[in-house]
Amino acid sequence: MEYAVKIIDDKLILPEEMKGWIENGESLTAFIEGDTLIVKQKKTASLSQIATRGPILVEPPLREIADEVHVYRKEKSGARGA
Repeated sequence: MEYAVKIIDDKLILPEEMKGWIENGESLTAFIEGDTLIVKQKKTASLSQIATRGPILVEPPLREIADEVHVYRKEKSGARGA
């Protein structure tokens, strides 16, 4: 769809039909390609949305962590004695 846009006092004025497409205070991204101006919504995710994108990690039980620490310390102390 094509809309007529005006510039008044160095501000880009959008037609009423476009104003529902953009939230108040929302950032937009603009590109110029030759004689064409392309304006796109700049969607940024909140930190909580970004966090949900990754794999869900299951924390190992404390006993398992303690066992790993003991194995590491035993290996490390054995290397010092050699």
